[in-house]
Amino acid sequence: MITNNKVTKIQTDEVLLNGTIVAKGVVTCSLKSRMETDKYGNDKQIITIEGKLETGYYMPDLNTIETNRYYIEGVSVQEEHYSSSENKIRSIFQASLFQVKFQDNRDQYYEVKKD
Repeated sequence: MITNNKVTKIQTDEVLLNGTIVAKGVVTCSLKSRMETDKYGNDKQIITIEGKLETGYYMPDLNTIETNRYYIEGVSVQEEHYSSSENKIRSIFQASLFQVKFQDNRDQYYEVKKD
């Protein structure tokens, strides 16, 4: 099912693409950290946000991905994989922001921004 109607709730097996397109799909995302030293000798943590989107819907200019649990912004697709035996497109991406929608005990959202 693909719609572009106003979305009030995203189901577990759905993704909201660019805030307007609802499609059946799955998103996986990983955050990787490394330490770098700048030219002044200060250590800085660098976080890389990488993920994979699997859906039957093709989105040529993908900017945001949202699921019932996560919000991902600043999406830049690095690779796309197509198969003749499946009706799915696998997109490998990097992003600038990853946000977990669940709240902790202090009513704070978990958010990771890429520098």
